[in-house]
Amino acid sequence: MIPMKPYDISNYDRPSVAVDAVVFSVISGEKESYRQNSSPKLAVLLIRRGEEPFRSRLALPGGFLRREETIEHALERELLEETGISSASLTPLANYSAPDRDPRGWIISCASLALIPECDVRALPESDADSAGWYELDFEADSHGNEKITLSSSEESVTLGFSDSRCISSEIAFDHAQIIYDGLMKLRELVRTGDTLFSLLPELFKISEMQAIYELVLDKKDSPANFRRKMMNRIEETEMSSSNEGHRPSKLYRKR
Repeated sequence: MIPMKPYDISNYDRPSVAVDAVVFSVISGEKESYRQNSSPKLAVLLIRRGEEPFRSRLALPGGFLRREETIEHALERELLEETGISSASLTPLANYSAPDRDPRGWIISCASLALIPECDVRALPESDADSAGWYELDFEADSHGNEKITLSSSEESVTLGFSDSRCISSEIAFDHAQIIYDGLMKLRELVRTGDTLFSLLPELFKISEMQAIYELVLDKKDSPANFRRKMMNRIEETEMSSSNEGHRPSKLYRKR
């Protein structure tokens, strides 16, 4: 038996490892009148960087992996520090390893997707983020493979450009525009094929609310009757109804 050569880790290049989270939610829009339901908006959580590189630029929440820490623990810690979120359902998205993705050096990012109900967010004092907030996400595409994501708040709006699914222009930090795009495509897949839609709904909901969120994420319209048929094996009717509306109360449903 040939003896194994001693392993010297210093013989190999070692990148730094970072984590980034694409956190989506559905936030309520403004009502035009008391008889109209508020129009839901798909939103992504962004922080404003308080340090170089890209100081004062928008970015995804995230940071470096520490010794004795798993990817999952690092994501939970960074979300808490930079946004105040203490729990989120995390789904692995992709690894980003382009050598030039970070001007500080060779840094690989392990990105995950999180889906949470609408909530207040804020950067904690010990964080390296200046602020955190929800940005409404609007997606546009043409027939030539050109796509655009617009991220907007009450104070600002930034545009991300893509061609054939690859980022070609960005106003935010690092390669986070590409990560947001990939996260949106993954979100659509999960909503279309699984139960992820329920992560964006309260425990009790109207079918019309469910359909509005489904259509919002997938950017695809469906008739109420057809949507109801597709979902009836995934939801069940409760004895409760909605209240405090300017029209007849609607039946409330929950996940089976």
